[in-house]
Amino acid sequence: EKQERILVINNITQTLVNIDSPTISQMNYVHNLSILSSIPISANLHSQKASSRALLCGFGGGSISNELTRLGYVTDAVEIDKRMVNLAKKYFGFNEKSCKIFIDDARHFIRKSNEVYDLIVIDLLTSEVQPSHIFTVENFEHIKKMLSDNGVLIINFQGYIYGEEGKASRSVLKTLLKSKFNVMLYFNHDEIQKIVTDIFFIAS
Repeated sequence: EKQERILVINNITQTLVNIDSPTISQMNYVHNLSILSSIPISANLHSQKASSRALLCGFGGGSISNELTRLGYVTDAVEIDKRMVNLAKKYFGFNEKSCKIFIDDARHFIRKSNEVYDLIVIDLLTSEVQPSHIFTVENFEHIKKMLSDNGVLIINFQGYIYGEEGKASRSVLKTLLKSKFNVMLYFNHDEIQKIVTDIFFIAS
């Protein structure tokens, strides 16, 4: 039988791999996010742009960084907890040459950055806690300035959409729309009726 390795933060699984394939995530959301992240790559192929750049907000165990590297992105990542990088190298096969890491709060990094990216991924979950200071009109305005013409912002959010429990997700959607983003949502319709599940906001 295959043995699993798990990174747990505040009693919530953050990274999950098989020990014999430490760079391949066993979490569905990572692969769904990888599929969505291919959108800007396709746009750049048509524009014959030499390479695509990605900013990952929330590094964790490095699973999403690994996926972005496989897609061909030149990736920067911002992570608030400096311990994550060493854990990713030691236990999850992260190659530090594949991604430039900045130890910082994501909002602070975004506010001071003058870089332009084709993809910005926000995957900031400390167990079940969402960082509300990221999901503001002011922060989304800064993110817009960091996106290339065909750039895409993808937010991984956990929760519900419908009813009283879906207020937080609907608030993020309304804030993106107020910031003049075009927005699509992707989620499992059956799951979201019953359990907390991943909701992807795809904004351009």
